[in-house]
Amino acid sequence: MAKGIEEMRKIMQVEITDNERMICFLNSVSEHNEHWKPQQKKEYIKLLGTASEIFEDALVPFMPKVIQSLQKRIKEGGSVLHPAIAETFGELTKNILAKVQSQEEQSELFLNTFLKFPMYLLEKSPNKTV
Repeated sequence: MAKGIEEMRKIMQVEITDNERMICFLNSVSEHNEHWKPQQKKEYIKLLGTASEIFEDALVPFMPKVIQSLQKRIKEGGSVLHPAIAETFGELTKNILAKVQSQEEQSELFLNTFLKFPMYLLEKSPNKTV
């Protein structure tokens, strides 16, 4: 499957050149077929982390959509998808947050959006101890 990720990386680098194409890409990655196997779903989730490597802070305006997609996967996927979601969220943090911190206005916007995800998870968790 690593070959598939590398091919997608090349496609993203060449083809996603404006906001419209980014939205199309995020829509296609966010939509999962209910008949897909868990491994297929995991690979699509991991594409978001790969996208963060390529686009870095250019993903900031799209973070609400990305986070919404990850929240949806948590609700529907059970614990099978949790490791892929956690890994992707870590990649997003690593690749985007470092770039955004140098730009104060974007950093504030991103952090407000970014912090909603773990707070949402804590709010919905039956276990309230952290």
